[in-house]
Amino acid sequence: MAQSNVSFDEIADIVETDPSISFKLLRFISSSDKSKRAPITTVKNAISYLGLYEIRKFIALIAIANLSEHSCAEIYNMALIRAKFCEYMELSRECTEDSSKAYLTGMLSMIAAILKTSPENIVPKLPISKSMQRAILNQDGELGCYVKICTAYETGNFQQAELLSPGVQLNMDQVGEAYHHALQWQAENPINALI
Repeated sequence: MAQSNVSFDEIADIVETDPSISFKLLRFISSSDKSKRAPITTVKNAISYLGLYEIRKFIALIAIANLSEHSCAEIYNMALIRAKFCEYMELSRECTEDSSKAYLTGMLSMIAAILKTSPENIVPKLPISKSMQRAILNQDGELGCYVKICTAYETGNFQQAELLSPGVQLNMDQVGEAYHHALQWQAENPINALI
């Protein structure tokens, strides 16, 4: 799914071979902000309805859930909150149509804790961009700044979050609102309702 040239038909062919993924896809759509729509009649219809950015999020969600089957549920929930927190910070900037990189970076920033190993053992093997790898491994760049802000917020270090927020052209009100929305989203979408 890291490839941008994958077609909806190819994705639909994969999803259609697994009824459980098809069902999870429909649950994901019903929990999304876009759930007010005409009824879905085919898998391809569901995929094209969501669009490539949302499909990327769905696939990341499925992958992390499968990886974390034997991990603590709290770590998995934390990964979801981070994903949405990073996504909402990116959306607050109104500078991009694609917040899926921020979402996936936030989620993958917890991958080492989920798999109980060091990030250096996992991240270089993932088919993600170099900017995402640097963000997760070294907290470099704008994506890395999102991860640092998440970490500061999670530990209650709001002064550090305030110092970091100008690095992504946000103020603390926007950061606080993004975190609040992430928590609210997670409360309204418990993991068993998403996958």
